[in-house]
Amino acid sequence: MVFGGSTFSAPAGAGSGVHPVGQTTVSSRPPTDVDEFLALLVASGLLDRAAIDDACSGFDTDSGLEELCSHLVGNNMLSKWQCDKLRDGKYKGFFLDNYRFVGHLNVGETTSTFLADDLATGKRVAIEITPPTVVPLRDGKPQYRVTEFFGD
Repeated sequence: MVFGGSTFSAPAGAGSGVHPVGQTTVSSRPPTDVDEFLALLVASGLLDRAAIDDACSGFDTDSGLEELCSHLVGNNMLSKWQCDKLRDGKYKGFFLDNYRFVGHLNVGETTSTFLADDLATGKRVAIEITPPTVVPLRDGKPQYRVTEFFGD
């Protein structure tokens, strides 16, 4: 697949923080073009190599970053929240144990609640995370509670 004059192919170590084009380290600054966005997407681990190639096969790279995000969200490859985070340069923190975050629901007095997919069951769940300033990390992870999600 060709992006910005370079051949885009996600590296075998997708999620390693290596930019697929030019093999440079991924930066946490907002991407300025499609290539940088795709590098963040690879580093995030949200989509595997085949899914990224598949998603981009019908995409005109001259269309730009906004159009790519619309294309990925419109084809249910990413959520709008995930695209927004990647566009902000954030590519870490989309996963916690067996859950993939797809949105942020609210911030309470002592917790933040996220919408997530349970990768084992395929069910949509709500995850209430208590920050380490309130409850210490356990095995390097925040403490959380999972409940079934009944919303849209």
